[in-house]
Amino acid sequence: MNPYNQGLVGEHFDAIAEDLLATLEDMGVSEDLRAEVAAVAAAPQHKKDVLNQ
Repeated sequence: MNPYNQGLVGEHFDAIAEDLLATLEDMGVSEDLRAEVAAVAAAPQHKKDVLNQ
């Protein structure tokens, strides 16, 4: 097991991304900008980096 893995899995990452997008919507961030943030957050390499995979 990777010593840097603190038990985070894909479901945790996805939940945080969903919360981020909901917060941006609540703050009135435009749909275009939210879509851009979602595209970056959904990039497979970012998920792998965060989860130390």
